[in-house]
Amino acid sequence: KAMAPAVKIIGGDQAVYEHVDIRTGTAFGTTDTYNGVFAGNSQKAIDLRTAVLLAWPREEIIEKIVKPINPSAQLMNSLMYFNSEPGYKDIITKSGVSKFTEGTQASRNAKALALVQKYFPESTAAKPTVKIKLLFGAPSNTRRVSEAALAKASVAQAGFDMDVTPTSGWSSFTKDAKYDLAFFAWVKSAILQRGNVGTYQEQNYQGYSNPEIEKIYTELNGKLLTQAEIADRFLKVETILMKEAVSLPIFQHPAVNGVSSKLMGVAPSPLSPNLVWNLWDWYFKA
Repeated sequence: KAMAPAVKIIGGDQAVYEHVDIRTGTAFGTTDTYNGVFAGNSQKAIDLRTAVLLAWPREEIIEKIVKPINPSAQLMNSLMYFNSEPGYKDIITKSGVSKFTEGTQASRNAKALALVQKYFPESTAAKPTVKIKLLFGAPSNTRRVSEAALAKASVAQAGFDMDVTPTSGWSSFTKDAKYDLAFFAWVKSAILQRGNVGTYQEQNYQGYSNPEIEKIYTELNGKLLTQAEIADRFLKVETILMKEAVSLPIFQHPAVNGVSSKLMGVAPSPLSPNLVWNLWDWYFKA
């Protein structure tokens, strides 16, 4: 409190979003083969991936962990657009994400358990037997440890026994095939035609491959398109990702920056490196 007069808080939104990714195969640039329960693109693999995403407690995470810091936080339902972007409302009505938002968490967990029991009839909410391993963050990151605990409890209701042991230096293991899924923040550093997500080529940590998506990204990276054409491509990509249950966004990270009240010219950018992008414009008021 004694410092308060000397400090000013600058808030806003960051082009950073929390999301959960599911491993499906060998990550780009590695030979570390993934053979876990989510591997491949069979109906079984898609059903099990759908189940764990249905059971992911995104709303509970926002209510219990994010809103105490940012009361206006909203659930993010598009991988391609942030909630405030013009194309967001249209894409979420058409992409198929509604299967992950309909009903309550309890009803989604029930649907998820039914999918799991098609292949593992012995697995129940009381005794989940489908073992999966989550990559998420260091033991010192209390927010992510709390997120993982909520997720573990919820996916157990769908028959998954999820190992949520935190990992020091976790970012070095994003391509490690011993993990079945991961949640972390994706940081946008530039306004690119390809949108918010990685290319599913050099930034492919999941081992996910889809010929139609690769074709679309080659086009997005190769020639200038109109906004209508970009929106069309984004919808096609997102529809495939939702159908094949590859990834789900959770929330956009808020920006909170504390600086000296005498420091002028500070104008945080939504893009990385966020706070210090215009360092050369900073100056102290006399």
